[in-house]
Amino acid sequence: MTSKNSVRISKKYSLLLKIIAFSMLCIAGYIDLMNSNNSILSDPFILGAFAMVIASAMTLFNPGVYYYHTGMFFFILTKIIAQYTHSHHYDFWGHVKH
Repeated sequence: MTSKNSVRISKKYSLLLKIIAFSMLCIAGYIDLMNSNNSILSDPFILGAFAMVIASAMTLFNPGVYYYHTGMFFFILTKIIAQYTHSHHYDFWGHVKH
């Protein structure tokens, strides 16, 4: 049986990996935004990834509150907006624009 201390340590490692992974996504989103003609409002993926970094860091420093679900909601919302922006060949309902 695992002790409470080892569970806390594994949760901290999990949060640290999430911070690293979403930081790398944030950097990749920034590079993509700088190399495209989109603005931060039409391609807000970087904001969603940054929100996940902040939510993971807040959960790491205050483990009594799990901020991760709120951050994930915002991340998914910005990913949907970015995906819609990147799909120039289709409208919102999936019809071909050509």
